Amino acid sequence: MINVNRKNKEVLIFKNLDEISDFTIKKWGEISEKAINERGRFTVALSGGKTPVTLYLKLADSKKTLPWDK
Repeated sequence: MINVNRKNKEVLIFKNLDEISDFTIKKWGEISEKAINERGRFTVALSGGKTPVTLYLKLADSKKTLPWDK
């Protein structure tokens, strides 16, 4: 991942879908943990289509590491 700052905006550049999916799952874990601690739950809306398939497959494999019951 490359982190580029342009005019106070952060731009992340990833090599491939696996890299962006891994990053997204890591951030998902951080954000969901904070939401659960503050509100007792984490809610998210997911898009359809073929673009996020790699991410969704990796999310399905992360059942043991993400708090799906919250």
